Amino acid sequence: QRYIGWIDAAHVTSEAFLALVYECLGRQNMAEAALGCILEVVNKGMDEGSRLELLARLRVFALLEGLRGLEEDADVAEAAAEVVCAAGTHLLVAWDATEPGLLAGLLAGDEAQSAAAAATVGLLNEAMPQLFRYMSHRHVDVASTVLPLAKRLLDTASRQAEEDTRLEAARAQRENISARDGTGAAVSVAPFLAAAHLPQLLATVLEQMQYSEDFDFADSDEEEADEECHRRAVRKVFVQCVRVVPGLCLDLACSALGGALRSGPLSALPFQRAEALLRLVYHFGEGRSDYSEGPFPALLAALHRSDAASHPHWSVATLYFEVADRYWKLLRKDLEAVGLVLERMCSGCGLTNPHPTLRARTCFLLKSLTKHLG
Repeated sequence: QRYIGWIDAAHVTSEAFLALVYECLGRQNMAEAALGCILEVVNKGMDEGSRLELLARLRVFALLEGLRGLEEDADVAEAAAEVVCAAGTHLLVAWDATEPGLLAGLLAGDEAQSAAAAATVGLLNEAMPQLFRYMSHRHVDVASTVLPLAKRLLDTASRQAEEDTRLEAARAQRENISARDGTGAAVSVAPFLAAAHLPQLLATVLEQMQYSEDFDFADSDEEEADEECHRRAVRKVFVQCVRVVPGLCLDLACSALGGALRSGPLSALPFQRAEALLRLVYHFGEGRSDYSEGPFPALLAALHRSDAASHPHWSVATLYFEVADRYWKLLRKDLEAVGLVLERMCSGCGLTNPHPTLRARTCFLLKSLTKHLG
């Protein structure tokens, strides 16, 4: 593994070497080291064409399917996640750099461009299930490892959204030429559309927003500090999602939180779930400033008429008051909700609550909210 980075690529991409690495992948005590070798090979300096050919030869995403029996070992799972993140990122960078040119090449009937496009799209479609597989892992170190790939996927989705009108016209023109010239499948390549994977990404983000069952906000606990760091990183991914696909994020908030409000009291939910649902609303405003139209105000009004502030866990009540202060402009338009929020803040749900963090934060938020409301 230490030598791969600087020796000739031919020595580490030969069939004999790769066969040895693949054999080691099946052994519990050698899988982590074998994955480290694969990671070095994937990251080895080379032009993108050679890297694409290498990734196709490695069959890296298919190989990871065979590791399911070994992934109870968090170190093996983290090493596998590093491979997924590296390979997937290389593929997305290559696709972002070449997609417009590939479309132009397809229009000209360039078979080499067509083959490269098809290979890239095929590998990216294999990479996406692996991204969500490791992002959903119960160990936060594993899940955190693939977050950069999730962010890169959102970058691709943003670029494609900006170019959507022009690219759709190009795709339609390409299809017409393919049909007229009789080239058919030999030329026509279905593009990789990042937006198609964002619903699953959002579902995984909501899942990863939730604290573990035994999390108790202990500042001195190193493992809990790592988990808190991971949850914050996941929230940043959600904010990026809001900037790229605000409608999809709002649909998630309305279906998840709205469904919880309709099904019963919010105070009866486990604090992990209740806190994560409130996070959807709280962080929506970080990625979107124009939230006064559409279903968001109604969702917020329903939240203010719920019993969120009465949740037995202090973190849920605190976050509810944070939501009230963040969206004070909407709150000001709903006088009934203003009374409800202020009453809760000044009661045992807030200022007189036994928990010191909730009391202190409520004091600050009450001052901020009354200043905003005038």
